[in-house]
Amino acid sequence: MKLLYILLPALFLQINNLSAQVYYPENENIIEHMDPIHNKLTVKDNSYFNISYSYAIPISSDFKSYINENSNNGLSIDYQYFITDNISVGTSLGFHSFREKHENIVVDTEDGFYEGTQFRNITTIPILGKVRYNITSNKSMTYFTGFGAGIAMTKQDMEVSKYISTTSNNNFIIQAEIGAIFKIHDQMYINTNLNYNNIFKGISNNNLGYLGINIGLTI
Repeated sequence: MKLLYILLPALFLQINNLSAQVYYPENENIIEHMDPIHNKLTVKDNSYFNISYSYAIPISSDFKSYINENSNNGLSIDYQYFITDNISVGTSLGFHSFREKHENIVVDTEDGFYEGTQFRNITTIPILGKVRYNITSNKSMTYFTGFGAGIAMTKQDMEVSKYISTTSNNNFIIQAEIGAIFKIHDQMYINTNLNYNNIFKGISNNNLGYLGINIGLTI
């Protein structure tokens, strides 16, 4: 019986030692691969870089009255740096080209009348400062919502026959966005987001509002 009293505490201590050897290194391994981004997982230096294909849809009445066709010619690049576990700040550069064709149009200009097929083009290049709030649901997915403001370089072209009219402006733009980042491989992610852009007095003192749908890679 005395031997049992001696062996039981020794056995209990040995079980605790085995648990420590199995459990704690596993958790230390998880912590080692975590950082303040995407549930603190595998993104270096508390920052990330996105490059995305962008599809755009005119939304505001001023925009749709001039061009009502969607743009499948767009690009978005942005960089984010985390200042807390959830809040990141950064900058972005975008590009969209909208184009629409109208048949049998007559245009009255100072040089006379021009008749033929009319091509309408609007190109936007927004440069924004952004802030995002990021929420991680698990180890491989992060949701975010954000707001940005900056300057949009906007160019409008209208062509009929040999007549070409061009107007360029630099105007204030705001952007609201929601999106998500999905882990697909170690150090590689897919990002997707939806944003609404409003360029104030973008063309002929009209506001240009459009929706951007983006998908791309995060590194």
